[in-house]
Amino acid sequence: EPRRSVRSTKGPKKKSTAKSRVTPPPQSESPKNESEEKDGSDDIIRCVCGATEEDEDDDRMMIQCEGCDAWQHTMCMGIAKKHIPKVYFCEVCSPELHKPLLAQIEKGEKPWEKR
Repeated sequence: EPRRSVRSTKGPKKKSTAKSRVTPPPQSESPKNESEEKDGSDDIIRCVCGATEEDEDDDRMMIQCEGCDAWQHTMCMGIAKKHIPKVYFCEVCSPELHKPLLAQIEKGEKPWEKR
């Protein structure tokens, strides 16, 4: 099971059906209060690069799947900053949207390492 991030500043807490949730690279951690930790706002990070938890030194932009709410690096998913989709579904929720990436992974390739 993917580990959950304790960061509360990654995006909106409520699910938005109108637009994908994208977060810029982390700049600073904001202090959390106990109610934020208890309300289930922890984020799932599950990227094809293997990331399952937030790395403070990682400055890559992330996008959140509208289906399962998992966060992934836009770079790893092959999404350019200028082409962020309005609605995003990950390779687990909508594999048909990620056929080229999944084909590369199936061959044992790691295209995110080349980007």
